[in-house]
Amino acid sequence: MAADESTTTIEQNETDTSPELQAIKNFFKTDLRIKRELMRAAPRPEDDYDETSRMDYVESTYRTFKDFRFDFDRINRDFGFGDWVSQHTDAFFRRGEEHFALSNYGLGVIKKLYRDELTNIRPDFVEEVKDACVGYKLLRGNLGQLTDHSQSVNELLHAYHSYIMNNEGILQAVPPIAEKENAYGYPIVMRGEVSPFSQDIFDSIPDSLDVGYTDIIAADNNVMMMVRDRGHALTISVEPDYEHDDQMWVEYNIPKICNKEMIEALPGLSGYTNNGASGGFLIPKNELGSSIADFISRVPMDKDIPDLRQFT
Repeated sequence: MAADESTTTIEQNETDTSPELQAIKNFFKTDLRIKRELMRAAPRPEDDYDETSRMDYVESTYRTFKDFRFDFDRINRDFGFGDWVSQHTDAFFRRGEEHFALSNYGLGVIKKLYRDELTNIRPDFVEEVKDACVGYKLLRGNLGQLTDHSQSVNELLHAYHSYIMNNEGILQAVPPIAEKENAYGYPIVMRGEVSPFSQDIFDSIPDSLDVGYTDIIAADNNVMMMVRDRGHALTISVEPDYEHDDQMWVEYNIPKICNKEMIEALPGLSGYTNNGASGGFLIPKNELGSSIADFISRVPMDKDIPDLRQFT
């Protein structure tokens, strides 16, 4: 679908990337690098061969763990997260360093170390993050508290990712580049920089789609969206799938379960609780915009609640 005539293109006076957009772009790169390093750190059978091999693995993994500290320090600087976050991040890494220092080199210890310090993510922690971050629930101190409660690098990264991707203040600080209004009088705003993916999504959202204020933020090949009035405040992130060149990976969070049957029919649903629903699925690149618009139309709204008593 081509952009309609009501679309307003907003001229940018500054030629440099805004600091808010640059922070988001840096975060996506850091997020991907950490995930790749976590995969590379997985123990191999030969790492558990004897005490010497286990000692080598622990020392190598400890260096990887320490390097992650610099990644999170940079994220804190880029987004201007002050002591209310950084002191908790420092405490997380001090705790982890103590765990490495106290580890032994017995059989099976490296798998436990890899799981406990690097990759484990507890279902109850995921629910805590949902409760703290999804929708309009964000408070200034939430990220510090979630950092305190993180027990692995993967949990820490999940907390940061959820806080940033669901933070209306961060996303709306990115300068707008195009805007249109839907038939319900709400603006659809594209922010950041023009990319084929963000432009496709922006152009594909029809005027007739019943949504509230909608932001589309593009940073390199990544796209984030916050769509109000769908599931209260639907958030969507889109990124290239690095195993399938012709596909995009879409993740979503829905903070309010307005209609269970509609939620259960969504593609890639991971599950839902009282704290909302989440999931992810692949979309062919050449169908991205139309598929995203179709997905949004299937996320329930308050008017889709059949009977409030079913949620009590």
